[in-house]
Amino acid sequence: MLALPIKKIKIDESYYADKQEMFKADVFYMLANFDRKAWAPVMIDKSGLLLDGYHRVEVANQQGLSFIDVVIQDNDLLEGGNKKGRGWKEKTPSKV
Repeated sequence: MLALPIKKIKIDESYYADKQEMFKADVFYMLANFDRKAWAPVMIDKSGLLLDGYHRVEVANQQGLSFIDVVIQDNDLLEGGNKKGRGWKEKTPSKV
């Protein structure tokens, strides 16, 4: 885990475009009930694309933070990894 400047995180706005009203309510709730102990790092891929943590990035922005904790997912290590970073194919257990 490392701290990364929030402005370096790439967000695919088209992925979230139809969810904006729901996200506004969720972000408001998170701001009103903020608990630093429950804060988890966001997940990005090697290019900096946000994979998980859109709400947390928005909360951090609204709190005026410059950095956020990130975990970098390396899809090359995942068998059948989706290079666009939207998840991965689970490995099917082989029969013994």
